[in-house]
Amino acid sequence: MPDLTLDLRHLQYAITVAQFGSFRRAADALNLSQSTVSRRIQMLERRIGMSLFERSRTGACLTHAGERFIRDSAFGACHLQRAVTNIGLIKRGHLGEIRVGMTASLASGFLADLFARFHARYGE
Repeated sequence: MPDLTLDLRHLQYAITVAQFGSFRRAADALNLSQSTVSRRIQMLERRIGMSLFERSRTGACLTHAGERFIRDSAFGACHLQRAVTNIGLIKRGHLGEIRVGMTASLASGFLADLFARFHARYGE
């Protein structure tokens, strides 16, 4: 199996070029130089062994292989971004769950009402 260790930034650059259809516009959106974006995508293309873009003076167009690669990798990148976002929410206490154990005698009355209100406000 080939080594497919990729720099995720390079993947993001390729996805951005595909969205904008231009290395220059993608570089502007990424706040990078055009040459940096171009070099990083060339590194990505060398790593995967295929050209992703047909380059011209008027812009960049995905090759057939590039379309497939970007579609499939964007799906994975989206899931990875969601995982990173969720871990940040967990770290700040905005996502997760609280489990409380209690004896049967405390499971009614004000404590039960408190948990019911909490669950109604924050539960799923």
